[in-house]
Amino acid sequence: MPFKALSSVKKVAALAGEVRHIAELGPDGLIGALTTDPVTLAVNPVGTGTAKTAKIGLSEAHEFAFLSKLVAVVRANDDLWGVIDIAHTPKLDQSGHNFRALCASPSGESALALSWDGRGAVLNLRKNEVIGRDFALRGDVRAAALGATECFVIVEGGTGGQYRVHAGPTPEAAPHVRADLPAEAKELDRMRATPELAVVYKKGSDMACVVRRQASTASAKMVTFEQRALDFCVISSSLFVVGADGKLRLYNSDVLVKATGEVMTPTAVIDMRVDGEPSALGTSTSRGAATVWLGTKRGELIRVEAIKGGLALPA
Repeated sequence: MPFKALSSVKKVAALAGEVRHIAELGPDGLIGALTTDPVTLAVNPVGTGTAKTAKIGLSEAHEFAFLSKLVAVVRANDDLWGVIDIAHTPKLDQSGHNFRALCASPSGESALALSWDGRGAVLNLRKNEVIGRDFALRGDVRAAALGATECFVIVEGGTGGQYRVHAGPTPEAAPHVRADLPAEAKELDRMRATPELAVVYKKGSDMACVVRRQASTASAKMVTFEQRALDFCVISSSLFVVGADGKLRLYNSDVLVKATGEVMTPTAVIDMRVDGEPSALGTSTSRGAATVWLGTKRGELIRVEAIKGGLALPA
């Protein structure tokens, strides 16, 4: 059953800096928000519990990934840093250099980093230490995302690039799903993905490429929104988009199937009641609910529930 509505907007935290990235640690029921200026990592329970905000001794930060509830990896410009003992007094340990992207897995345990020189690295936790392993990438990888058991990548080639799905936390194994992207997707440089749906996008654009997947087949097409989209996220087969107006829009699988390239009518819209410009979206699907999390440039962290058939259900 697809999502039908958005409900229960709630401001969770007022953080000191701009929210740059949001990531889930599903097994522990946690959501994290990374801020910059100052750099902090706010860890909030998806359900009940006590939130914790840790100060990180960096001047700037862009992305992060949980490896456990006590250890994360942060990308600051081209550098990767292991952040040890998040819950108490965080310690920094440099884990890598010359990386352009860091991808978080919703299950924790592993993270994927893409370097500027065309290589990849998988990061794991070993006895409270972040360990990295470099490997050669298959082709020129433009964007990547991690699921709980699969790795999703966009590889240059053809007119708009190619979507590929690999087993495990890296794109080292041969892909078991492929789909060519349309030419209009050539400049899109970010991706969010689940086993059912991927969105390839560029922040600030009113267009994106969606890839719908069924088993071992997938198909891609361009879709258009009514205004500039500042960030995207996906849960199951549904797409969530936040615009410059501070409203969150849901496009479920019924809408995406029928999309023709004209401006789509969203399944549901909700005003997130933000004070600052939206800067990051994230999701959580643990603890019996499907939740979209929004961060802003003023440090707000806001949550809203995605509803299926009148009830809040897991994805």
